[in-house]
Amino acid sequence: MWSDKWWWNSRIGDQIKHVNNFMNSSLIGTHELGSSTLRYDNDQFQATIDVQDFKPEDIDIRVDDNVITVEGKHEEAREKQDEYRRERNAAYKHFLKRYYLPYEYDNNRVESRLSSDGFLTVTAPKKGVWVPWKISTDRRIPISYGSRTYTSRPWLKKLSWK
Repeated sequence: MWSDKWWWNSRIGDQIKHVNNFMNSSLIGTHELGSSTLRYDNDQFQATIDVQDFKPEDIDIRVDDNVITVEGKHEEAREKQDEYRRERNAAYKHFLKRYYLPYEYDNNRVESRLSSDGFLTVTAPKKGVWVPWKISTDRRIPISYGSRTYTSRPWLKKLSWK
């Protein structure tokens, strides 16, 4: 019976340690999250996302108050036909990432850039002086790629066979 209490207490102690470590750690630093990396520092918020399988026009970046949403959709359809058979193939890829932007970062100055190796970087500078967020509506952020700028295309069109 004493060993059961000891086990219970040690698990609670471990949980309390994890909660304390989480509460004591600041947001400043770099955090790996699967195919993306988040960095909060004294100058800016930065999210880097691997989007190698997507074209710039397949990616949509939106800011709604303090939430940055990055979404990518790619649809491809092919039809191949010879005298004996007819084949139709379709491929669909999709990702959705949402990032909470703390109040000390400027949600009205969010920018994005796509590198030649397929990494999308979304940044928001830190505010110089604390200013409350402006009430903003959902807005789209263009993607800079080389010397061009892309905005997302409407995704409500039907898949067409080529």
